[in-house]
Amino acid sequence: METLEIEFKNLLTQAEFQALYNTYQLDTQPSWEQTNVYYDTPQHHLAEKKAALRLRLLPNHAEVTLKTPANHGLLETTFPLSKEEGEHWVQAKRLPSAPNIIEKLESLDIDYLTLQPFAQLTTRRVEYALTESALLVLDESWYTHGHDYELELEVDDFEKGRVLFDSLLVKHAIPKRPTPNKIQRAISKLL
Repeated sequence: METLEIEFKNLLTQAEFQALYNTYQLDTQPSWEQTNVYYDTPQHHLAEKKAALRLRLLPNHAEVTLKTPANHGLLETTFPLSKEEGEHWVQAKRLPSAPNIIEKLESLDIDYLTLQPFAQLTTRRVEYALTESALLVLDESWYTHGHDYELELEVDDFEKGRVLFDSLLVKHAIPKRPTPNKIQRAISKLL
């Protein structure tokens, strides 16, 4: 399965996170934990190509997702797994043979068999639909040597999403901060 992911991100302080949580009454929304295990070659060929590969363990299932650059956002290629299969592959420190992922990796000149896990994080996530085409996501993430809070806005339209995101930050007096993606933050916490 392939989908286009268009999202805007901003790191938050704990106080900003809590204020948004309270404003949107997110205690009334379901939340869950998910664990991401990130893979790359020992030479970080995926990172060089601005791509990322993760195996995500969710409460009831798992999935492998390869993210590759697109004009606006990222193209996500996903392969579904059962929760037990995902846990097995995490323990084995390998990835399952997912034909759609392998095909995309080959198009990037990356040998699937050279991929190794190099970082892991666990996130508690809660989501809130701001509009039919804009999803507010609050993440609290724990890395091997760190912890942070993040606001994501997932949208269908890049331009409309940027305007909505900027107005959301202004409305809640949140400064725009450089926000590396989770895989970059996971790597930085290892250094």
